[in-house]
Amino acid sequence: MEKLFSPNRLFVSFCALLVIVFLCLQYVSNIVLAETAKVDGEKILSWQWPTVNLRGKATNIDTKILSKTSTEAVVEVDGKQSAEKLIAGGTAQEVVKPTDCKLVLTYYHTDKHWILGRVEQK
Repeated sequence: MEKLFSPNRLFVSFCALLVIVFLCLQYVSNIVLAETAKVDGEKILSWQWPTVNLRGKATNIDTKILSKTSTEAVVEVDGKQSAEKLIAGGTAQEVVKPTDCKLVLTYYHTDKHWILGRVEQK
């Protein structure tokens, strides 16, 4: 029986390069999604209540992608949230000690952007 096709070194190198490019694109896509979730999580956990001079502050924010498809992604955001009372002169006094907060954010993919669709607090 005669061999019809035998991969040479150039073909194998090309396939390996395609796999490497695909993995790099997935890695970059995950980083973009994680940074988007980090920014959104900070916006959700940080708040201001000017009438009583209170504000919430988010620190130590960390993200973890729980699941991701081509149209939907679920990301967990962990962080610490504290409340501060604003005092005249631009200073703030801590009213509530930092407490652990966990959010689960669901994103939907449209065109080239991830859009925040749902927020759940755990």
